[in-house]
Amino acid sequence: MGSVSLAVMTRNLSTFTAYVDESGCSGSKFGDGSSQFLGIAAVIVRDSRLSEVMGLFDKSRELLNSAKPFRKFSEENAKGRFALSQQMGKAKICTCMVAIHKPSLAGTHIRENHANEYNYLLKMLIERISWAVRDAAQMPGGQNGKCSLVLSEQRMYPYDEMFAYLKKLRLGAHNCRAEWGVISEAEPVVLKHENEKPLHLADIAASSFTAAIEPKSLGMTDDRFFRNISPTLYQKHGKRFGLKLFPDKHMKSVSEALNKLL
Repeated sequence: MGSVSLAVMTRNLSTFTAYVDESGCSGSKFGDGSSQFLGIAAVIVRDSRLSEVMGLFDKSRELLNSAKPFRKFSEENAKGRFALSQQMGKAKICTCMVAIHKPSLAGTHIRENHANEYNYLLKMLIERISWAVRDAAQMPGGQNGKCSLVLSEQRMYPYDEMFAYLKKLRLGAHNCRAEWGVISEAEPVVLKHENEKPLHLADIAASSFTAAIEPKSLGMTDDRFFRNISPTLYQKHGKRFGLKLFPDKHMKSVSEALNKLL
């Protein structure tokens, strides 16, 4: 009887996947091609709803009266980006977004090498992914399962080191506040970006986020797409815990301005 009950519980588990991508670069030539921010975003999807969520690409095409496939967000025209981000904001997903301001971290261990930088971003992102999954509503007739991680491939990062770092975090290192009980024990899956595949969702989220904070000509930013997606940000008690700019003391005014947009 016990084994039958366990099998039924396993069948009724509603699992999640967090699709993760980054935007920006690790360079330090600010004002000469390097971004000031390096951002990372996760789009958390209940696995049973993935097909429904992926329908946002067709819905966006309908809005644009176009049959063309969508490209990476940075390669899309403004209308395409607006339609995609608008449909993302209506989708049954949850998003978490983290960015570091590189000039404020000059000379720190985080900026010593690209692996440190990416690992620190990933730590802060996984914390927020875990809180969002922990707080997700239960589906009728079932229980919530764990969340798997799928990362968009970044060639410069040594993944063996990253996986070892994540294992240390799970064991309590580096003051990590993640709720590891809701994160799959399996190593993250690393995949190349493919247009209109699930990782494309994370590309849209990450690029929309950094566009809202990365200063361009005359210090201008573009928050249109971020505002479209903002309804999906992980919130609790009216606070957007899914949004993080680091370091806190240098980014306080930027964080406040960003929250006032929403």
